[in-house]
Amino acid sequence: MTELERQLKTRPIMAVIRDDVSLELVLKSSVCCVLLAYGDLVSIGPTIRRLKAAEKLVFLNFDMIDGLGADHAAVRFVARRTEPHGIRSTRSQIIKAAHKEQLFTIQSLFLLDSLALKNGLNSVINCSPTAVEVLPGIMPRVIRDISERCPLPLIAGGLIRSRIEVQDALVAGAVGCATTDRTLWDLNRCVKGGDIKANDSQRTPILHYA
Repeated sequence: MTELERQLKTRPIMAVIRDDVSLELVLKSSVCCVLLAYGDLVSIGPTIRRLKAAEKLVFLNFDMIDGLGADHAAVRFVARRTEPHGIRSTRSQIIKAAHKEQLFTIQSLFLLDSLALKNGLNSVINCSPTAVEVLPGIMPRVIRDISERCPLPLIAGGLIRSRIEVQDALVAGAVGCATTDRTLWDLNRCVKGGDIKANDSQRTPILHYA
């Protein structure tokens, strides 16, 4: 089990932060995993250091940072100068480059249709990221289908706005949910009857606020 899975096991929310206001709020929250989705080459270093000082597991949304190219040199710069725990990207070459820098990785799949699903699964199996983000995350049937076909941990991302939607994603097989919704950041998970396991429909995650 990776550190990402271990953190999401009890606190299933990955907070997505896109502005300074959200940054200040996440620093005060109980959320353990953070996806930094704004900034540029100058600002991300200090921001990542603040988040790590607050004992957050920090992933950088590589595709959303101003000034970064789509090559190994850019990943190497981020890994060695800003030192996030991991990188999130839709691009296979970024995921592979991050592996070489010994970073955790989240590869995101935008599931527009069945062809996107097929191609996306082939890509993640080839890249073997730490986890796969499924977008949008409000599709329990699709999450369940992917969890049965893909051995990698799944994170539901995009359009998650309620505790019920988080619950549905977890029951379908996701290990966690990525969301900008601040009202969900302090959700904890316990399981009636024992620890939850992927694809275990007999055990239901019980969500409560810290």
